[in-house]
Parts: sequence; C-alpha cells; structure tokens
Amino acid sequence: MNKYTSLSLSKWLQNKGFKGESEMYWQYTETLGVCFGTEKEKEKYRTTKLVLKKDISNMAHWTYPAYDILNDLCVKYAKELFGGEEIEDDEVDLEYSPITRNILSLLQQGKKEEAEEYIKANSILK
Repeated sequence: MNKYTSLSLSKWLQNKGFKGESEMYWQYTETLGVCFGTEKEKEKYRTTKLVLKKDISNMAHWTYPAYDILNDLCVKYAKELFGGEEIEDDEVDLEYSPITRNILSLLQQGKKEEAEEYIKANSILK
C-alpha cells in the first residue's frame, strides 16, 4: 500500500489552502515531444511521478506535496485538517480522534480511496 496521498487528494488539499510540509511530491513534466503527434503519442512525453522533495526537476510543470496519510494527516496536521486538540509528538499513548481512527481502519482494510474520500468529507477545510 502506498502510504502517500494520491495526486487527487494532494491537489484537493493544496486547492483548499492547506500548507503542510512533506518530504515527497507529485511532479508532472512534459518534454518537447509532447507538441507532436496524436494525443496517445503525446502521452509518452508526459510523466507524473512521486519524487523526494530534493529531487524535484527544474523541468517540472507543477508539483503537489504528497503527504504520509498516517504520520502527516492523522497526527502532525490533524488539528489543521479535522479540528480538535493537537497531539503532542512526545506522547507515548496517543489518543486518536474518531476521525483518525476511522481513517486508520479504512487503510488497514486496504480501502485507500475510501479513506481519502473520508478525509475530504471530514476536513474542516472548505
């Protein structure tokens, strides 16, 4: 299971004004060949991939942060996304909110798309 947000959720978060930090980014690039041929032929010159922040190409047309769903969205930025009390980093016995527990449950069941829709539906970002 990919632990990072999909491109769709990453775009949604950025469009809602979320400004969290991430070590990974979605990067989209096009090369010169994209100008020629049919749409299908042009696809081979377009790439969207997950890269480390330090490896973002200067040829990238756009980038979106790819957040670790559990560590970033459910712990580090839980208050900014879902409201409630902030979780201290040094707490040994973390008390997860019902929202983050539900996200964890969906992810454990292999339902990443449902977890991402749940994040959108329960976010305080409007």
